[in-house]
Amino acid sequence: MDYPKSTPGVGLLNGKFVDENPVAGTPGSLIPATWGNAVTQEILNVIKSAGLVPDEASTTQLLQAIQSFAARDFKDSVRVATTGSVALSGLQAIDGVQLTVADRVLVKDQPNAAQNGLYIVSADSWSRAPDAALDYQVTSNFIVGTDEGQVNKSRIWQMTTTGPITVGATPQVFELMAGATGVAAGEYRKVVVNARGQVTSGSNPTTLDGYAITDAYSKTAANNTFVKQGGVGTQLTNSVYIGWDGQNVLIQVDATNFGSLWCSRNFDPAKKADVSEVYNKTATNGLLDAKISSDACSIAGFASGNSASPYMRNKNNNEYVGLARAATTLGGYGITDAYTATQVNSFLGERVLRDGITYAGFASNDPNTPYFRRASDNGVYALQLKLGYTPVRQGGGNGQTSNVVMLGWSDGSGLKAQVDATDLGAIWTDHIGNWKAVAAQATAGTGAVGSYALLLLGGGGGTGPSSLVAGVNCRYAASDGNDWGGAPAGTWRIMGGVRNTDGASSDSTTLCLRVS
Repeated sequence: MDYPKSTPGVGLLNGKFVDENPVAGTPGSLIPATWGNAVTQEILNVIKSAGLVPDEASTTQLLQAIQSFAARDFKDSVRVATTGSVALSGLQAIDGVQLTVADRVLVKDQPNAAQNGLYIVSADSWSRAPDAALDYQVTSNFIVGTDEGQVNKSRIWQMTTTGPITVGATPQVFELMAGATGVAAGEYRKVVVNARGQVTSGSNPTTLDGYAITDAYSKTAANNTFVKQGGVGTQLTNSVYIGWDGQNVLIQVDATNFGSLWCSRNFDPAKKADVSEVYNKTATNGLLDAKISSDACSIAGFASGNSASPYMRNKNNNEYVGLARAATTLGGYGITDAYTATQVNSFLGERVLRDGITYAGFASNDPNTPYFRRASDNGVYALQLKLGYTPVRQGGGNGQTSNVVMLGWSDGSGLKAQVDATDLGAIWTDHIGNWKAVAAQATAGTGAVGSYALLLLGGGGGTGPSSLVAGVNCRYAASDGNDWGGAPAGTWRIMGGVRNTDGASSDSTTLCLRVS
């Protein structure tokens, strides 16, 4: 269909109709009847092809016809169909095929099935195909084929979602309708058929389990379940028949009838045997219990009836084996390489009991390193040798703590003391105290620890010898007992005695020793 360009006198301008222009005095275009009829007929053909009856008063029939064509159940084929979830963007490979721009793709495996449908590939975000983008275009049961793919090539898919369908909201579910199912050509004794009657897999099992047969025995089950006839040891292959006659179990080999099998139901020894000539089970057991069992022995007894000569005779070679009479001691049996119970008890009495240890001894045989080895952890625990003197107990006295006290001799310094990490220096004794005191006084400056001073005492503390006063509460005193000036530092011990400690009168003055 085109404009009536070939019809003379129509008055087209640039190939199109124009209106009359009274101002310019130009006529309008004419519409030839032939061309108008042709256009109308073409529109009618489209309307009728859609199954509609032309209606002169309706202005939407052409649109309805076009929409019905767009919503047809057979869509243009796609290049590939997905085999799993994909990103709906970019140029990617699907089912072994590298996609390019404008390819059509059937997306059918998204976790959110509302995203399924027909798409047009783009380097960016994909868009839905123009024939399946609007609600009216996506009809229930529409069909689409795939052109390529390692798995889905030449397959036809059908959407099984029932309408009405809202694109992007309603899940679109697709099923394989026709085409290759992936089953290789050939003969199969067992196949799997889907709901559409398509063979989706095939196999040729060789076992009952392979066919899911549960009402028959396999060879292995039969051999393990049924009584096997003959074939073991000296058994022959004769036909053995065992059957029930309504009262007893009968047995027959080939044509020979052996009668009934005896069992607890049909056998009673009191009725089937002559009990007057046989022992019953109880009597037999009693007789056997009165005898000893033989173990390669044919005879046991006393040689020539002499009880002092017991013997046994070897059943295998008839050897005579003399036996010893019963005794109660090792000597009675002539045994000399064992200790008696009295000897063992004596040995044990010379040893101590073990309590939680496995060994006690000297490491590497060194008498200076005695040890125990504990049983619970196999650990070696060293022991203290005997001191050889009476040790001084450390701490535990009145007001004493558990700090580690160390005493030792130092050449040039004499006997020294240390508590934990604190060095207390030399210890004064009767032997070395006088000269050390003199030496300390000779070297200590005024007010130093260990120095003496005449102090005017204050602070209201103790007044007797050995009382301690704080230097900050005292003043250096002159020989007349009055304040000379200056307060000493540290703590001082009163070496004499005072009447008071008011720090003002001369009877508060005495000799003091700085102790810290």
